[in-house]
Order: sequence, then structure tokens, then C-alpha cells
Amino acid sequence: MSSPRILVERLTQFLKFCIVGGTGLFVDMAFLYLLADPSQLGLDITLSKLCAAQAAICPPFFSALTLPIRQRSPMVGYGRTLFAANCRLSRIPLT
Repeated sequence: MSSPRILVERLTQFLKFCIVGGTGLFVDMAFLYLLADPSQLGLDITLSKLCAAQAAICPPFFSALTLPIRQRSPMVGYGRTLFAANCRLSRIPLT
């Protein structure tokens, strides 16, 4: 049987995971609404979804850096490299 400490730790990890995932979902839906809704900007749905998905990549990445879900692995540096390359390709300033 698992100890209560381990169960609390796992629940905390799960809640952090939900927060990180929820930020991306919220940003994606908000941008999609603002860009594609006829009462807002009314852009093409494909273009709106592409822009919304690109915008939704950033908040979970930064949330995951500030709310570590697990022990950091050596692959964290690799993820930062890929993120920086994605931002450069998308012309997003890295400040």
C-alpha cells in the first residue's frame, strides 16, 4: 500500500499537470474565438487555428518551467533549444 505522503505528492503532480495543460487550452480557445468569430475579427478558420495553436504553445512551456511536475531531466535543455528554434522560425522575439 502506498503511503499518504506519496499519494499527496502524486495528486500535487497531477494538479500541476492540469494547470499547465489548462493554460494552453485556455489560450488556444481564447485566440481561436477572437480570431475566427464573425463578431470579433472574423478571419478564416484555418488561419485562426494556426495562429491560436502557435500562441498556445508558449504558456504551457513557461508554466512547466516554473511548476516542475517531476524532477528535471537532462532533456530539459533540449526542450528549450527546440522552443527557441520554434520561436525563431515563427519570428517571435525571445526577450
